[in-house]
Amino acid sequence: MRIFIANGYYDLATPYYATRYTLNHMSLDASLHGNVENGYYESGHMMHVHAKELFQLKSDVSSFFEEEPLGQKPIYIHRKRRYSPIYSTM
Repeated sequence: MRIFIANGYYDLATPYYATRYTLNHMSLDASLHGNVENGYYESGHMMHVHAKELFQLKSDVSSFFEEEPLGQKPIYIHRKRRYSPIYSTM
């Protein structure tokens, strides 16, 4: 599984450093650290209301979904008239 976490530097509801703290204390196996990607934005909780940050967020999320994980083959599932890649090690 891969995870993308978007954080706003000025987010008082879910502080960006709390995400790092949580991930660092999960006892996650070292081989899985590469599956977690973080995006940091000069905004608060709703980064999508700032045009500059919205464009950066879209770019980061698009890149995340276009990137094929190493050693995994995509499996396509049908959701709401759109095919989404789901990756599996099968």
